[in-house]
Amino acid sequence: MVVCNNNLKKWVNHMTVNLNYSKNTVDSYVYDVTQFEKFLRVYSPDVGIANVSKQEVRAWILSRYNTGCDPKSAARGLSSIKNLHRFLIDEGIVKKSDILSMRRPKIARTLPRPLTVKQLNDVIEATQEVKKTDWIINRDKALIVLLYSTGLRISEALSLKKKDLNGDFLNVIGKGGKARIVPLLPAVKAVIIDYMKECPFTSEYIFVNRFGEKLHACTTQGLMRKIRKLINLPENITPHAIRHTCATHVMEQTGDLRSVQELLGHKSVCSTQVYADVTSRLLNKTYNKCHPLACKKQSYTTNS
Repeated sequence: MVVCNNNLKKWVNHMTVNLNYSKNTVDSYVYDVTQFEKFLRVYSPDVGIANVSKQEVRAWILSRYNTGCDPKSAARGLSSIKNLHRFLIDEGIVKKSDILSMRRPKIARTLPRPLTVKQLNDVIEATQEVKKTDWIINRDKALIVLLYSTGLRISEALSLKKKDLNGDFLNVIGKGGKARIVPLLPAVKAVIIDYMKECPFTSEYIFVNRFGEKLHACTTQGLMRKIRKLINLPENITPHAIRHTCATHVMEQTGDLRSVQELLGHKSVCSTQVYADVTSRLLNKTYNKCHPLACKKQSYTTNS
């Protein structure tokens, strides 16, 4: 059975309106389903996406792993298909689906790798080498400083409008349309205001491209790629890594997991717990390197 375009549109509307998924999530799910359909045309042309078996889904996920797809993105593919199948069942288009009983592939848990303060300063300085137009240099600098000082997701930062500047705070709309208020340091606010004064365009959005339109995440990701090559930084230095850096540094200084959770806009503190793990790892590394007893080869025992 082939899922017609009309049902796909209803599915998208269901995710957006009923499930309150963010645009990024909806786009990712639609992308996954589109890629799976392309895979089926070659792997099993007679099978439609609405009546696939576990075998086809497993084969697709394996093919994504084999082509170098990020493990999380490959595993997300199953979630996308299961979401679609739940919708088709609710709509009465299909009666049941074995796909819903499939377990999500296990993904090795990795800790975020934050930038050092020196790396962060190098990234900010490098913006002057990548772009030559003054207002764009100031835009890129303001964006990076904002990401580091607030821990915003890149999508949240680029969606900020001028009306969201509320004194020493930012009104931020996060995942699922959840609103939160984020503190804005005076020095960071000054950098943003300086950029806005030099920006030649009038727009409701704070960050705009060279045509005066809302800046796209791809542009920022491209900027980071150029900076990595320019100053020889590892590939994990991305806009999202700056968010990780903010969270890690705040956690190191305060140890306040709840405050970091509120800052990042995490729904569950479990998502924030990873930064406590990073902090513990860094503390252990420093302790083993610096403590006088760490250099001693002999063991110490206490006589009872």
